[in-house]
Amino acid sequence: MIEPHNPNNAGLSRRTLFRYAGTGLAAAAVASALGACDSSAGAGTTTSTSSPVKGGTLRAGLTGGGAADTLDAALPLNNIDFARGGALYNPLIGMDNDAHGVKALADLIEPSKDAMSWTIRLKDGLTFHNGKPVTADDVLFTLNRVVSNHYGGSSALTQIDMKNAQKVDKLTVKLPCFTPFSILDQALYANAYYLGIVPTDYDPNNPVGTGPFKFESFTPGQQSVFTANRDYWDKAAYVDSLVISNYTDETAQLNALQAQQVDLVNQLSAASVGVARAAGQVLVSKGGGSTPIVMRCDKPPFNDVRVRQALRLVVNRAQLNSVIFEGNATVGNDVFGLWDPDYDTSIPQREQDIDQAKSLLRQAGQSDLKITLVVGDISYGAVQTAQVFADQAKLAGVTVEIQKVTVTDFFGSNFLSWDMSIDAWYYTPYLAMASYTTTPGAPYPETHFSDEKYNSLYQQAIGTTDESARRELSHQMQLIDHNQGGYIIPQFAASIDAAGKSVGGLTASKTGLSFGNFDFKSLWVA
Repeated sequence: MIEPHNPNNAGLSRRTLFRYAGTGLAAAAVASALGACDSSAGAGTTTSTSSPVKGGTLRAGLTGGGAADTLDAALPLNNIDFARGGALYNPLIGMDNDAHGVKALADLIEPSKDAMSWTIRLKDGLTFHNGKPVTADDVLFTLNRVVSNHYGGSSALTQIDMKNAQKVDKLTVKLPCFTPFSILDQALYANAYYLGIVPTDYDPNNPVGTGPFKFESFTPGQQSVFTANRDYWDKAAYVDSLVISNYTDETAQLNALQAQQVDLVNQLSAASVGVARAAGQVLVSKGGGSTPIVMRCDKPPFNDVRVRQALRLVVNRAQLNSVIFEGNATVGNDVFGLWDPDYDTSIPQREQDIDQAKSLLRQAGQSDLKITLVVGDISYGAVQTAQVFADQAKLAGVTVEIQKVTVTDFFGSNFLSWDMSIDAWYYTPYLAMASYTTTPGAPYPETHFSDEKYNSLYQQAIGTTDESARRELSHQMQLIDHNQGGYIIPQFAASIDAAGKSVGGLTASKTGLSFGNFDFKSLWVA
């Protein structure tokens, strides 16, 4: 998930984020024809072999936008907002194509020995698009703007005492914590697309950032135009300009790609793969997002861990992957945070075991279990997952009634209260995801899971700066998730994008964000 917006506005933030954002989930594992795609690639793999070409205009035709489109660095809500944000702004720390944290504007991000404060120092010589130097004042202004307005990125800063944040020198700030918090760096890059650094006189109607492109024009719901920032602090863009146009659906996108009216399209479905290949190139990325089945641990029958274990055991993960995702997803093991370096791959892979599932249900007095599973079209694969799961559950004598609701209703007043549902999450490092979902005070406690040992391990983990100790604590938490938690995570999805034959530099990303995390500066048009 890119991470939650204001908890008081969970419905809007989660609905817009996962229904439309450039997460790859909307087209997640849609590759019924992907096995035949010559240009599929893993993260870090570039599909084009041509040499870079400088100059020209790069035209992206994207879906998911509308009249509410924004250029505000703190308020992206949909796929096209994220694309524009990647062009205009940079965070302190972001994610690379392997979904690992990498410094952007920051030269140093370092906790104190007791993790009660963090020091952040900017790279020297950074400038905004208008030539103004980037300073510590701008960092404090940006973070305070996000926190004081409860914008999306505030989720990364819940443990930070911004009222007592200090400017150390022109490039350095010190951020005190309310409690020991050793994972601020993870929280920052998990929320990177909401935390672009802006100047103290920032005007979202005439936006100035530090990104590889400068603002030229913007018509919400229609088109935005940017020119290359030739003074960019990192490698400057190959192209001279970038045009991002809104399209209503993928049919319109593909028509434009075939007619060579656009160079890039994203969030495609299986039905479009053949047409996209004929028109140019198809790029498949292994993402870390998921559509988990959520069980509410404080309500019967899911308050009995034997029932939760049984329902996990009815899932044939390979079959689900094959039926829905044509085998292109990564099989899950009921633990989130797939690409986290601390993800515990030593936990035995859970396999379907109908006899054991029946035994556990008998022990729980639930041999004839009947349950309702709430689902909406929140991402590709959600409804299909519900249908396949219901069929598989029959083998253990479990009757699953699927209650399909609208996206608005799913993320409405009952969100976080469903007894059983299917949600959608973008990739997030393990401990950051735990802070959003499974620990005390989490803004999205949809499983309502509560375990004293788990909570203690979490506090210990975020309170230590010893990476090996934190990894061991995280592994213990993951084992509790695997054995007792409220998520069934059958798979992690893939995403699919396409480009014209003349586009070079296409790179896959494990984050699920299109075109190498919307890295337009690294693309060229031959």
